[in-house]
Amino acid sequence: MRLRKAIFVLPSMITFSSVFASFYAIILAFDPVNEKSLYLASVAIFYAMVFDGLDGRVARMTKTQSDFGMQLDSLADAVSFGVAPAILVYRWGLNSLGFLGMIIAFIYVVAGISRLAKFNVLALTNTANKNYFSGMPIPLGAGLIIGLIMAYYQLRGVTYLLHDKEVEQPIMWQIGLSVFVILISYLMVSNVPFRNFKHIKFNRYITALFLFIFVMIVVITVRFKPAFTLLSFSLIYVIVNILEELVKIRYRKYHPSLVKDPEFIKQELLEDEFIDDEEDESLRESDLSNNTQSDAK
Repeated sequence: MRLRKAIFVLPSMITFSSVFASFYAIILAFDPVNEKSLYLASVAIFYAMVFDGLDGRVARMTKTQSDFGMQLDSLADAVSFGVAPAILVYRWGLNSLGFLGMIIAFIYVVAGISRLAKFNVLALTNTANKNYFSGMPIPLGAGLIIGLIMAYYQLRGVTYLLHDKEVEQPIMWQIGLSVFVILISYLMVSNVPFRNFKHIKFNRYITALFLFIFVMIVVITVRFKPAFTLLSFSLIYVIVNILEELVKIRYRKYHPSLVKDPEFIKQELLEDEFIDDEEDESLRESDLSNNTQSDAK
């Protein structure tokens, strides 16, 4: 019984580990004199992403999924991938914009929490698509932000991290970062579908896509530095999904007759076959009953 209780709380402990890593990142982000703290804060959020990827898998492996675990995971994600990255990106590159920088960081928080609320509603009403996320997942948004920060400091080198004060960035760089954060926020609250790869069936297209992403990540990792891997993977994933959606939109434009989703059409066909089978079964039972009555007479 004790072992069963320990197994039941294991996914929750992993979730709280994610929260602790992001909480530590927030504390590091407010270090006023050590530039290295911002880099370490991004690493701490990366570990929060690792823990977040483990808790759900552990829950499925141990068969300890529950509504409590789902709500706890969403609340943890709000802190780990909503609040923590927003504070980090504000301290890293938006604080020089003053109140405007704070508003941009807050827009990211609002978009992230809204994305989580939307995910919970779809999950509770069983209306979520099994193969796609509706909008960009919030861990991916956090991955883009911390991937950029980690790549920036790796590109600058270790000596840059030893500065005893923050270095103010050019205004154009701050504007570019602001657009980057707003774009991430928009993708999270949009209806752009992002593949979740949980129920994916491999075909030639999917295999080629995976090979392309794998080769690109290997090239970037070898050519540059390992810290670029997270940023490159996140960017490639986002770009591929956006391009896929644009191709589908263009295809629908020139094929207006295909207004329904193929999965919906397939489901309608399955339901029609089921109804036909029921009708055939009822007719067979009716014929059998009539034959039995005739024999009795």
